Amino acid sequence: MKNLLKSLLFFILILVMSFPVFAQSGYWYFDGTDWSYHLTDNQQFKNGWHEINGENYYFDSDGLLLTNRITPDNYYVNQDGVRVDDSGIDPDEMQIKSQDCRYIVFNKSSHHIEFWQFGEKTHTFIATSGRGSGNKEKEDDMKTPEGEFYICKKVPYSSYKLGLAINYPTHRDAERGIASGLISKSQYNQVVNANLLASYCWGTPLGGEIEFHGNRQPTDATRGCIGMRGEDIEILYKLVVVGDKVLIQP
Repeated sequence: MKNLLKSLLFFILILVMSFPVFAQSGYWYFDGTDWSYHLTDNQQFKNGWHEINGENYYFDSDGLLLTNRITPDNYYVNQDGVRVDDSGIDPDEMQIKSQDCRYIVFNKSSHHIEFWQFGEKTHTFIATSGRGSGNKEKEDDMKTPEGEFYICKKVPYSSYKLGLAINYPTHRDAERGIASGLISKSQYNQVVNANLLASYCWGTPLGGEIEFHGNRQPTDATRGCIGMRGEDIEILYKLVVVGDKVLIQP
């Protein structure tokens, strides 16, 4: 009983002593064994990148850790604040898939775009996607579609600098839409016929007008499009022709 009282008193003492610490700027870190609280209100954790236990973190001028966003120097940091250097895109798969064509590959989790042409990766960009999570299902759900597509239209006068539109919804989306009762038989036929003609159909409840475009924001904030820096969409726009393939991964 005495040992229990001692432990309780010790715990209360620790809480009291720690209170000022919790009021200061900082972040929790788990090293694989135990949690620790790191203060950031000193020059050690301010103004840029800091390596902590083998991972790279970005702190602003106030010592706050940036999370789930693109940093000012164009890297993506995940929800834990760790810099994501791995695109998550399988190079062996893409080398085979792009052997006789060009592919734009976007991995929504890593926020990396890779441009592959004729078996070789030639460009990498950092981008954002829709503010809604998951695969696109319908108009105004703010989600970026996932799957295989193609560039169906180049938009030189996009509201967001330049645009490269994809052929969402595809026939697969039309099948899902009619099975759920979201679209009519007539709308189903419109989508399917448009895909057979290598065109597009955007006027159904499934949504459409999904583009790679400029005016990228630091976080996932689009209505379903893929946001890129102005200088990056300029490069990609010049490289791509209508019909080039697109792969969007979760």
